[in-house]
Amino acid sequence: MVVVMMKGQIFLITAIFIVVILVLLRVQAIGLPETQKTSLYNDFSNIKAEYTRVVDTSLINSQNLSQNLESFTDFSKQHYDQKGLNYTTTYSVSIIGSNTTVQFHIYLGDDKSYLSDNFTVSRIKY
Repeated sequence: MVVVMMKGQIFLITAIFIVVILVLLRVQAIGLPETQKTSLYNDFSNIKAEYTRVVDTSLINSQNLSQNLESFTDFSKQHYDQKGLNYTTTYSVSIIGSNTTVQFHIYLGDDKSYLSDNFTVSRIKY
């Protein structure tokens, strides 16, 4: 009789343990997409900030702006290809006198979500 009770308790403890593990896995699986969205947003914000820095640094150091933008675009494309994300950037550079304006369109995403934005960086070089 004692042996039968021990077997029943083992099955009960095992069943509780399995249910707890399944609940923890479900909670973790539900929280994963939110983390990916936050990561996508952070990556997107970083890209925009880095393009602004490329424009500023190129103008301050009197470097070829278009060449620096193209180099950063190639670097970013390789980086996001490795992460499995679709990344495209288009830009147009306009220089009138000492005023430089760069208009950007950036797209970053995957099959489930994406971010896209148009923005302008305008600088006057004295």
